[in-house]
Amino acid sequence: MSSVKAAGHSPKVFFVANGLHGNNGHPGASGHPGRGSGASGSSGDHGERGHDGTSAQNISLQLLADEEKIHIVRGEDGQTVVRELEDGDANELELAAVGGNGGRGGDGGRGGSGAQGSRGRNATRYSSGGNGGPGGNGGNGGVGGDGGHAGAGGIITLQVTENDTDLLMLLKQKLPPIQGGQGGSPGAGGRGGSGGSGGPGGSSYSWTETTGAGDNRRTIHRSNPGGHSGRSGHSGADAPPGRRGQNGHDGQFRILVTTSAGQVVEYHQPYTLEVGAVRLSEPLGYGLFEPGCTVDVSADVCNVGGMPLPSQQNTFFYAQSDRWIECDPAARVLLPAGLGPGTAIVAPTVRCTTRLHKEVSVGKPFRAAWQVDHRAQVTRVQQEFVGVREQTTPFILEFPCELSAVQVAPAVSVGEEAPFAFCVENKSNQPIGSGATGSFTRALSVSVLLNFAEGSHNHAAGLKPSDVLLRDHHGDVVDVSRGLFRNVGVLLPKEKLFVCGTIAFLNSAIPPLTTVELQANLCMGTLDDLSTPFPVQIMPFRVQKASYYVVNPDADYLLVVNHKTTTEQLSAWQELVSSLGGHLNTWNISLQEDFTLTHQVSAGRTLLRDFACQTVIILNAELTNVHGTTMRVFDLVREDELLEAARDYGISVYVVGEPADFSRQLVPTLRTKREVLYFPGVSKYVE
Repeated sequence: MSSVKAAGHSPKVFFVANGLHGNNGHPGASGHPGRGSGASGSSGDHGERGHDGTSAQNISLQLLADEEKIHIVRGEDGQTVVRELEDGDANELELAAVGGNGGRGGDGGRGGSGAQGSRGRNATRYSSGGNGGPGGNGGNGGVGGDGGHAGAGGIITLQVTENDTDLLMLLKQKLPPIQGGQGGSPGAGGRGGSGGSGGPGGSSYSWTETTGAGDNRRTIHRSNPGGHSGRSGHSGADAPPGRRGQNGHDGQFRILVTTSAGQVVEYHQPYTLEVGAVRLSEPLGYGLFEPGCTVDVSADVCNVGGMPLPSQQNTFFYAQSDRWIECDPAARVLLPAGLGPGTAIVAPTVRCTTRLHKEVSVGKPFRAAWQVDHRAQVTRVQQEFVGVREQTTPFILEFPCELSAVQVAPAVSVGEEAPFAFCVENKSNQPIGSGATGSFTRALSVSVLLNFAEGSHNHAAGLKPSDVLLRDHHGDVVDVSRGLFRNVGVLLPKEKLFVCGTIAFLNSAIPPLTTVELQANLCMGTLDDLSTPFPVQIMPFRVQKASYYVVNPDADYLLVVNHKTTTEQLSAWQELVSSLGGHLNTWNISLQEDFTLTHQVSAGRTLLRDFACQTVIILNAELTNVHGTTMRVFDLVREDELLEAARDYGISVYVVGEPADFSRQLVPTLRTKREVLYFPGVSKYVE
């Protein structure tokens, strides 16, 4: 039955004229079992045929529009649904005329079981026992019912004038469902009833006879046999299933367009657009997309529908404005009116821009993975093509120049200088810098700065500009308050400019493990202001004031620190060891660049000997080397070194921080010579 669902003021309208599904057939009754000895069971009843589904009704609609409203008029009764044009893409028309499915056939009934055969006559003194009677045959199963036939799909007709073909955009379905229903499945055939068992044979009979007297008296045993069991009855035949119902014929979808000349042209599919290959380009030739740049979008567009695009309304192609893309309405391009079905064109170029990014990136360079969201819209109805809206084209948004990671000695002692180096790379296909010619002239500079202002890391660490020494790549001392600065004249495409220098601690009174923070800065002109440098990336890095290991005979604890260990952490360990009545020495793995207990720290001295019967504490932090590889401090400990330290030198080892893998420390290796300075006694190992 046809129905209209358009409750309230919802812009979505339904016209549904689906057929009804047929009811399922009733199953057949089972056959009766045999009544009386040896009687056969009756056959099961056949399953009922499934009921037929009904055909869908036809839908005939006329679509009209005036300056403000859309009128949807149903042809059968003239019922009209009105929607506002200004609702735009929210307006939607959904149609359906699907045939009803046939009902399933009923299952056939099971055949009745045969009765047991009669019992044979028992033997007597004068006769043998009788045989049992035959069992009854089982009844045949009932045939399954046929499935019901399905109803046919309906005919949906939309009528529009040539001036109103844009109203077909209300139909978001590529094709309304008009298929015929599915024929009902057949009922299963009934199983045959089981045959009855044969009747039991009669019982045998035995007796004795006595003859003679005295010593000649004899007893004779005599018997007559019983009867045999009767044969079993035959099982009934299984019945076949019914036949599947016939599928309904598919309906038809028609669009009747009345031209300005009064001719009626019939189509069977509306127009629709899809986007094929898309080409994104940046007109300045940088070869990448940066914030504030122009993006030209060239796309192949095809009418994959079955009728021409509207001829009286405009169809615009454009990119959707969003977080990173801005497409001015004036930049929307017009597709050819009346573009025929199956026709593909290269759409006029859509010119949009990426939005500016005025936030400095700390650490890694700015990089945003984004996409161009394509749109195509028909005016007046303000409806977008779904197939175009589903198409996106990805791109990467980034600045043309970026800083590499800073390579730096992470720790340095007083009197030494820590070298640092990094580079700025031009990733684009055009020269960049204040000395570049033409439109590529833009500010580009790189600097290394130290911040001692209140709230900075260096201020919190108690550092002053006079506490450190900064040199450039020539070895010349640089004013710490101004830092290193280099204005880049021209950086050619794909070229890298390396920046290096050194940093040193001058004040020996600075607490151990204090770190000074430096900051590499990349500034460049942005596309909205090429001459004014804007900070696009900063790379903070730190250098720690450290001390080399010095033998201390009084030390009974060795703390293995690194450039991530803070002054506060060192003070906490010193207080703990002092509370235990001990003395602490340190080994800075970032300064010494390695850690092994067998290392000779002086003539004839190793850490094994210095801390025999003492304690080693390893702060197991994750560190990154100059190659970008992450490792843990514990990974530097040589294979089975801790086993040797405990077994031969009585050293206790504590690992604090990240988890440590002790497996390779527990298997002894073969050594040609071993020095033993500590042996706790047999009682240490044997109970």
